[in-house]
Amino acid sequence: KVTRPGEMAVQTKMAMDGVITVLEGMGADAGDLMKLTAFYVLGDKPDEQLILDTMAEALGNLSGPGPAVTLVPIETNCFEGLGIEIEGIAMRGHNGERLARTSSWIPDGPNLPAPFSHAVRCDEMIFTSGQTAEDEAGAMQHPGSLSAQSRVVLDKQQRLLAGLGADLHDA
Repeated sequence: KVTRPGEMAVQTKMAMDGVITVLEGMGADAGDLMKLTAFYVLGDKPDEQLILDTMAEALGNLSGPGPAVTLVPIETNCFEGLGIEIEGIAMRGHNGERLARTSSWIPDGPNLPAPFSHAVRCDEMIFTSGQTAEDEAGAMQHPGSLSAQSRVVLDKQQRLLAGLGADLHDA
């Protein structure tokens, strides 16, 4: 049974609590997250900032760079009233030790609340947050041109990867 249908903040908090509970069951915690992807039902008034802020609050203060994050709007979910599903990727070393990581930021990347990163590297793995063709002020560049917007997004990805010692050929 879906809990609190239509209440995005409550469902987001519950989903994040579920992710953290699974991590703890595996001997890990929120500080081991490298990537979070949230699939949310678009609805009439999508509030991506509410989703990001609620996810960030659930993570709390992390000791190092936070995970990359991507929000994916969807038309509907598998259960009536279910507004969001969240999946995460976490990493620990072979002996259970926390792995070092670094992050990369670009000025025209998405406006993410702490502790999220535009991109994060852990060992040979790199995870990037979702990028769009928006400029630093949030205006869409090249409206109506999918190819021009794709070039903008690929340029952003290239700059994020370069900040972590990689390039698009490593993707």
